[in-house]
Amino acid sequence: MSNKFLIAGVFFLLSCLSLIAQENDANKSSENPIIETDATVVYREPINPLSPARAAFYSAILPGLGQAYNKKYWKIPIVFGALGTSIFIYIDNNKNYNRYRDAYKSRLAGYETDEFYGKITDDGLQRAQKLFRKNKELSLLVIMGIYALNIIDAN
Repeated sequence: MSNKFLIAGVFFLLSCLSLIAQENDANKSSENPIIETDATVVYREPINPLSPARAAFYSAILPGLGQAYNKKYWKIPIVFGALGTSIFIYIDNNKNYNRYRDAYKSRLAGYETDEFYGKITDDGLQRAQKLFRKNKELSLLVIMGIYALNIIDAN
């Protein structure tokens, strides 16, 4: 119950402050209706309509190159970090999937020398294979999504 009163009080206080701020802005605009500035003309370069397509093309060739073309250099480490992390996760999942798959194949062949013997059952090896295969496929989708976002961002 007290939380409702506290929230209502904060909301009421903020709305009163915004009314006061609007009143002060209205008073200021009536005091200084004329703004004097130096007349300067700024010439801009014409906008190239193919520029976004070129940036997207550059980003498709090499991730981050479109951001460099757009002079948004601060985004390049983000692109490489996201792609690098997702590629690392894919490689790790692929490595673990191969470990469990090879151990399961070894057990099917009748060998008892795999690294998981005595620790994990055959069913556990199959479940681990399915889990790492699913994670590997999901991380591949994430890589493609980040690559597409890189191109869209450059555009």
